Order: sequence, then C-alpha cells, then structure tokens
Amino acid sequence: MSVLGPVRAWRGDRPLPPGPPQRQLLLGRLALRAGTVVTRDELVDTLWERAPGSAVGIVHKHICVLRSVLEPGHQSGPGQLLVSVAGGYELRLPPSAVDATVFENHCAQARSARAAGDLPHAVRELTGGLALWQGSPLAGLAGPWAQAVRQQLYEAQLVATEERADMLLALGRHAELTSELTGLASAHPLREGLWQRLMLAHYRSGQLGAALQAYQAARRTLAGELGIDPGPVLRHLHQQILRHDPHLSPPPAPT
Repeated sequence: MSVLGPVRAWRGDRPLPPGPPQRQLLLGRLALRAGTVVTRDELVDTLWERAPGSAVGIVHKHICVLRSVLEPGHQSGPGQLLVSVAGGYELRLPPSAVDATVFENHCAQARSARAAGDLPHAVRELTGGLALWQGSPLAGLAGPWAQAVRQQLYEAQLVATEERADMLLALGRHAELTSELTGLASAHPLREGLWQRLMLAHYRSGQLGAALQAYQAARRTLAGELGIDPGPVLRHLHQQILRHDPHLSPPPAPT
C-alpha cells in the first residue's frame, strides 16, 4: 500500500480502485496506523473540520466499501484485514506492506549502520528508502489532517536526504550530489542545510564559483522571504570557502 504519493492499494499485482477522495483519506489514515486501532472520532476528524450530523454513518459506509474492495470474500461478514474494533477500526497489515513504514525502517537501519561506522551500508539503506517516494505524499487529498501529515512526511524525507548527503560527502562522493542538491535547494530555498551541503559539494568538486553563487542565492532568498541573513553555520562555511580552508578538503579516497 502506498501513501508516499497517491494513496493506492494492490491485491497481489492488481491495483485496486482508489475511490473518491474521502475514501482515500480514510485508507491513508488507516494505512499509516496499520496494526493499531483508529477511533471513529479520529476518522471523522480526518474528513471534516466541522463534521455533519451524519458523519459517523458516512464513515461507516466508506469502511464497508473499503472492506469489500480489500476483502471481496468478506462482503457479507466481518473482515479479517479491515477489522471493526470497539470504537474504531484496525487495518491489519504487516509493516512491509505500507511504503511509509518501509521508508522509516530504511532510515532506522541507515542510522544504525552509520553509528556502527558502515557508511556505504547506511547510504544504500537511505537510497532504498528515498526511492519509495512517488511525488507528494497523500497526493491530491485536502484537509487539515492530510496537510499536517504531508508536512511531517516531507520533513522526514528532507532529513533523510540531508543525512544521505552528509554520508556521501564523508565518503568523498561529492560529485554525485551537486545536481540533486541544486534541485532540492531550489524547491526548499529556506532550508539552509541544503544550501550548506550544496556549497560544500560544489567546492569539493572544484567549482568555487558555483559554491559562492549558491551562498549568494541563499542570502538573497532569506533576505527577501524572511528579512534575515544566513545563519552562523552558512556564514562560517562561506568564509571557509573564501580562504580555501584545508578543513574543507575531501576525505582520502577509500582503499
């Protein structure tokens, strides 16, 4: 089941009909909490800021349709995959069945490998996790819950991207990063960490002018959008680049 993009589900290799946006919202919330009970009140809050009097009935109808789609053999009885529990519902899926959970597991494995000093393994884990993303999470779905979860997932993606960039820089693989980080810094221009890593990748790739241009782009954006100067880390890196600080040199090539 996928939420790192449009909400989608499969039975075997066959895609299941996504249904209307409200039903996708319910399926997305149940998938992100797979293995735990989601209360009816939580599902109502997923769909409406101001719930109508018929909200519980509408949720129940959506659940019935979802159950018939996910478990066509249980159309006339209680489900085994989408289960009614006192006060709510539970989607009983293994962790490997939801892409957001698989992504989290990749990130956890990467951090364990990094702590153990195995940076190549950590990079492979993060690369695998980031490859699961298929665009905007919960794509096309509106409402406060969807927006809040979308921002949380985007933040997790950006943190993983920055961690992977740090590992690649530590491995001397800076040349691989410049194109990716250029796009990310343009998409998230207020995130100084991306500019910092982009500047360092450019500098270590022998592109001094590009590193300095990246700093100026960050400075203009922060001044224009927030009325502030770059933070101390970015300013310090800028000064290090200007004086060709030897501490910025790439690490020795691995043997």
